[in-house]
Amino acid sequence: MVKPILMYGCEICGYGNNNVLEKVQLKFLKHVLNVKSCTPNCIVYGETGVKPLQIDIDTRMISVWSKLIQPVCNKISVIVYTIMLSRFMYNNFTNASDFQWFKHIKNILIKCGMINVWEHHDFPNHAWLKKSINTKLSDLFINDWFSTLEISRKCCCYKLFKDKFGFEDYLIKTPHNFLTYVIMFRTRNNKFPVETGCWNNVTAENRICELCTKGTIGDELHYLLECDFFAENFRM
Repeated sequence: MVKPILMYGCEICGYGNNNVLEKVQLKFLKHVLNVKSCTPNCIVYGETGVKPLQIDIDTRMISVWSKLIQPVCNKISVIVYTIMLSRFMYNNFTNASDFQWFKHIKNILIKCGMINVWEHHDFPNHAWLKKSINTKLSDLFINDWFSTLEISRKCCCYKLFKDKFGFEDYLIKTPHNFLTYVIMFRTRNNKFPVETGCWNNVTAENRICELCTKGTIGDELHYLLECDFFAENFRM
């Protein structure tokens, strides 16, 4: 119900800075998961399978553009587009703020490896272009998402059990009285030394588990597989 309001008119004005829209979506997702606001965005996207709104915005912009490049049409919108395009192509305006919509459309197509579509206005059909752009933008985002997991210090454990982007079924299959604990464990919304040490400015190598004598970092993998405290007190 909220998303259509956030994206209202994006086909025309979606070329601007849309960070505030992304913040609204991320704040909602973090509220649903009941995690801290400082939880890495990549983890939130990964658990819910939700992608940035900018992908939908760019897809809608290309969808409208593809309908404006009809070769013969008496619609006012098409006529105005043709006039504006001719001015854009010949750089009659020097103001940097001119033709931002055209520039954004061109950049989207370049980003998706479709510069020929921009130069020749030639593609199979409207539905094909819309789907291709959405798929390509989604693939680019997922590639960046994997890269973020690799370099983020807070995702060092998360990336070991998150091997693909998409909604996690445990969010709807786990009994409600256990769900919060599973989410807290997976998203590092916990009080393990590896996390509390960050709050108290403890160096990474000194965030040691205090429940056992192994002297290893107190992170998710340690408590799940190594910690003697849990091995002795929770034997089956």
